[in-house]
Amino acid sequence: MSIEANPNSLSLEWLQTLQSLGVNRLSLGAQSFEDSKLIFLERHHRKDSIFYAIEMALKAGLKNLSIDLIYGTPLCNASLLTQELETACALPLSHLSAYQLSIDEGSRFYANKESLGNLRDFEGEFEGFLSMGHFIKSYLQTKGFKQYEVSNYAKTSPSYHNLRYWEGKEYLGIGAGAVGFQGGVRTSMPKSIEKFLSGFYEEKEILSTHNQLLEHLFLGFRSCVGVERKRIPNTRNLKILLEENKVKQDGERIYAKDYFLGDEIALFVG
Repeated sequence: MSIEANPNSLSLEWLQTLQSLGVNRLSLGAQSFEDSKLIFLERHHRKDSIFYAIEMALKAGLKNLSIDLIYGTPLCNASLLTQELETACALPLSHLSAYQLSIDEGSRFYANKESLGNLRDFEGEFEGFLSMGHFIKSYLQTKGFKQYEVSNYAKTSPSYHNLRYWEGKEYLGIGAGAVGFQGGVRTSMPKSIEKFLSGFYEEKEILSTHNQLLEHLFLGFRSCVGVERKRIPNTRNLKILLEENKVKQDGERIYAKDYFLGDEIALFVG
């Protein structure tokens, strides 16, 4: 059983209670080990909170630990990223997620995008690598972390919790901000803890057959799950990708050779 938490929102007693109820995996939203970067990301914790949270988790008997990191901020450069990755890899982690900052329309960062006008573009080549994500992947591989999804790396085995998402299997989401999926229906709970505790109506989204196919393509090509060949609509474009060595076939499934190209591949064959 997996649970997510912010570094500044847990205590030893809380963790011990969760562990007694069967929780055996903790994922911390660390985001960064640099306080100035945490301030930019508008996080309420600081790097010391991360170390304290991990110490408390170990005391509570939780040994399957993961953290989330964010890259692609204005502060990111090779030196800072290397320092953050070194710090993360020195911790007793079995899993690490590295997400690129997305400045989407409607987000708080998008509202201030004018102030980001002079910042470098993080989408292209970085320090001799195809992208900043490839830079991170290369470093983590040297430390024993294997990429099994575009943003996820495991030292031992992949997160079964995550795999259920990408395999299109059913899962329960319980708690503020949690998402579930059962019988072709995606459910979501309010992000506000206050609203969650005061009573709410669970939002539901019925996924059409077409939408489920699109999710199969996008999630499959972004991860080790892959895609069923028989479900790929554009077989002509699939043939091109196979010939150009962008994807590979293993049995009846097709896999992207570079997960960072997963979305583009899904669009090309969808």
